[in-house]
Amino acid sequence: RELYTFYGRGIQEAFEDVLREAQVTGRRMSTPRAFIKDVLDLLRTSLRYRMRRSEYRGSGGSTSDGSATGGGFSAVTVIHDIRHALRLFLKRPGFTAMALATLAMGIGANAAVFSLVFTILMRTLPFEEPDRLVLIQQTASQMDNEAVGLWYPGLVALDERNRTFDGMAGFFLTDFTLTEPGPSERLTGSLVSWDFPQVLGVQPIQGRTFREDDEGGGNGRTVLIGEGMWERRFGADPNVIGATLTLGGRPAVVVGVMPAHFQFPGGSEIWEPFSGEVDFADGKVVGVGRLAPSTSMQAARQDLDGVLGTLSEHGSSWNEGGRIHMTPARDWLFAGVKEPVVVFYAVACLVLFLTCVNVASMQLAKNL
Repeated sequence: RELYTFYGRGIQEAFEDVLREAQVTGRRMSTPRAFIKDVLDLLRTSLRYRMRRSEYRGSGGSTSDGSATGGGFSAVTVIHDIRHALRLFLKRPGFTAMALATLAMGIGANAAVFSLVFTILMRTLPFEEPDRLVLIQQTASQMDNEAVGLWYPGLVALDERNRTFDGMAGFFLTDFTLTEPGPSERLTGSLVSWDFPQVLGVQPIQGRTFREDDEGGGNGRTVLIGEGMWERRFGADPNVIGATLTLGGRPAVVVGVMPAHFQFPGGSEIWEPFSGEVDFADGKVVGVGRLAPSTSMQAARQDLDGVLGTLSEHGSSWNEGGRIHMTPARDWLFAGVKEPVVVFYAVACLVLFLTCVNVASMQLAKNL
């Protein structure tokens, strides 16, 4: 009785399909023959089910109400479903293949787009506690919303006087021309504050990060290089620390190797601390700060605006009268990409929905 309760309707539909196919194709399959075939199939399945159920009861398996459950019934269920699916496939291979191909295209496109969405919107950034990182700039005026960077002395003053950040650093994206060792190569790199890696929470895989006396050339010219450059130009030599590079015709000493996942900002693979000898966009940099725990961006912005106001009252020449502009690190990194990706994913979901509707329509048309 239980088997009939679960499969009675399905058996009836399968039997009706067999009769309908025989009528359409004109095959010589009489009703008694079809009936006997399905009854025998049902008896074999029922016998297998009862044997498994008896074995399970004999081993002491039962539910809270004393009825047998478990492995025997589920195994028969799976076998029966597989056999039923195979029979339907063999009866209509063209329809089944088309339905599978349609679903595969819809699901495949959706999975590919989701991987892109995950990378941009959901994956954790390669920094320590990235949700606490914000990009700090200044607007040209109080009424302007466009960020124009910060004068470097202003960033230093904000770092010293604020009460809502655990640390601040600055960076400026630039290019370096490497001439030695090896062939000449143009590299994407950055000029940074000495504590730039510490603020981001990234540790080198070889050597050390910058020290305060590295900034301004106190220890000579020092650089950090990326793991990719280390492998490409030095063959991953563990003795690279202390090696000398020629950048722009001037020597620089390698003090550390940064991990491959760290290429901030803008795909950088070499970093040099700020120096008084280097002119970087008339002194304008982008600041990156690590918010203190449980501090909101609004509170931090008000704090920095207050510091700017205090400095303006003392006649700081670098303050142009603007206000603080802050952006979460993730939004800054994927600026201009986030909205198109969301739209693209919505379109992919719509395609998957239409795919399912199409397969359902095909199934409905087949049964009419």
